[in-house]
Amino acid sequence: MIVQPLAIIGSHFDSIAAGNLARPIAVYGRNEITAIFCQSEDHAAGFAWDGK
Repeated sequence: MIVQPLAIIGSHFDSIAAGNLARPIAVYGRNEITAIFCQSEDHAAGFAWDGK
């Protein structure tokens, strides 16, 4: 099922929106949900990057 993975990634999005960019995202599997996890991890890292 995809309900639990979507709830997990939703929680990560909430953390990012609250400014917590350091929360790790566990990525596992090889499907569309995994792709969302990977992209959200990349986005959080990009937000945290300060250009130095």
